[in-house]
Amino acid sequence: MQAKAEKLSRFIPAGSRVAFMEEQPVHEAELVLALIRLQVTVVPIALKYGEQRALQILEHTQPEFLYTGSASLISEACLQACIRTGTTIIADQTICLHGSTSSLTSRHTSVGTMRSSMIMYTSGSTGKPKGAVLPYESIEANIRDIQTYWDIHEQDHLLIHRSLSHASVMTGELLHGVISGSRLTFYQEVFLPRRMLSFMERRG
Repeated sequence: MQAKAEKLSRFIPAGSRVAFMEEQPVHEAELVLALIRLQVTVVPIALKYGEQRALQILEHTQPEFLYTGSASLISEACLQACIRTGTTIIADQTICLHGSTSSLTSRHTSVGTMRSSMIMYTSGSTGKPKGAVLPYESIEANIRDIQTYWDIHEQDHLLIHRSLSHASVMTGELLHGVISGSRLTFYQEVFLPRRMLSFMERRG
């Protein structure tokens, strides 16, 4: 993660707000860890939940940067949203669109001034998705609380199926697993119990 963080630091300064879109969960995980190392505010955008949700998150959070491993993941609508919000698009460590140079303070009025954190969005199943600001201190406290009732170690193997855009997955599975030194495997197939059981047996 250190090498990736160092590469990203050439484009992304500490304190920035960074949204990301990735197709592969393992790439999402690697990017999250690298961004945390840079002490930025992380805004996950899950492609599986559709373009409209992505646009809502971009318009609301107005990130300085949108990172993706492939420019092909950026739709025309998302491109236009980034132009409106002054967001710089970085695709595979290459700048594809230069955003606005306005100050952090003026750009962050939509969700307030904050320290490094994550902005996680609800699913929107009961209306418009809502963003929750989770400071790193709160995430750390949450993980410590999880450790009191779910004690995992290096010899444990966690299977992650849901998107990292879910706070419970980000903190309770990915970050808790990384801190505990556990082995992590990402499951991308359709959720069918028998198929998942077979996958788990193959992967140990």
